[in-house]
Amino acid sequence: MPHSDAEGNNLALAAVLLSIPVGAAAVPVLLFTGYSLAETLLLALIAQVASFWVGLAWGTMRHRASGRPGKTALASAVNDLPPTPQHHIWRSHAARVAAARPLTIACAAPDSVQGRTCATDLAGLGHEVHHATDLDVMLDTVATRPADWDMLIVDLDLRGDIEDIVDDLLDFRARCPDVSVLLLSGSVGRDDLSPERRAIGDATLRKPVFRKRLAEGVGAARQNAAERSGGTAAAGRAQSMRR
Repeated sequence: MPHSDAEGNNLALAAVLLSIPVGAAAVPVLLFTGYSLAETLLLALIAQVASFWVGLAWGTMRHRASGRPGKTALASAVNDLPPTPQHHIWRSHAARVAAARPLTIACAAPDSVQGRTCATDLAGLGHEVHHATDLDVMLDTVATRPADWDMLIVDLDLRGDIEDIVDDLLDFRARCPDVSVLLLSGSVGRDDLSPERRAIGDATLRKPVFRKRLAEGVGAARQNAAERSGGTAAAGRAQSMRR
C-alpha cells in the first residue's frame, strides 16, 4: 500500500501528542497525593507511555474501519477500475430531498467516480436510486416487477462489448416498454435529448455527467418515453378500430 508508511507516522504522531498532556496532568496530581518527585516522574512517564499505546491502538482500529470503498484515496482508485465478476456492487440511495415527482431509478454503471456521483446526484434530486455494476442482474430485477420502477439508467461503457449491451437493451425494451431509459456514454459527440423514437433509449447524455445535465436528461427521457408510450397506445387503438 503506497501510503501505509505515511499513515503509520501520522498515527504515531497523534498518539505522542495525546500522551503529552496525560503525563503533564499526572505530575501535579501525584505530587498532591504525597508521592516523592522521583516517584511522581516515574509514574507520570508510565502513564504517558500507556496513553501513547492506547491512542495508537485506537487510531489504528479507526483507520482500518474507515478503509471501506470510498473512504481512502487507495480505495477510490480501486473503485475506479472496471467491474469484474469479483467486484460487483449493489448500493441503494434513499432520496435526500423532497421532489415534486420522485422516481425509483435503477442505475447500471461502473463502480467509478462517475457511477457513484450519478447515483448520489440523483438521490440529491429527490429520487430513490439503486446502483449496480451487474447489468444482467439489474435488467432482470426491473423486468421482474416493472411497475415498481420508473427509469433505467445505463452507462454504455459498463462492458467492453457494446453490441451485447445493445442486444440486452432491445430485449429489455420489449419486456418493459413503460420504463423510460436514459443512456450515458463517453463516446458520443454530444447530448441527445430529442424526442425521436429510439430502439434502446429515450435520451443520451455524454459523460462526464453532473447534476444539472443529469436532471435535464432524466426529464427528457421521461417526456420522450411518455410520448413514445402515447404514440404506441394511439397506434394500437387505431389498429383495433380498423379491425
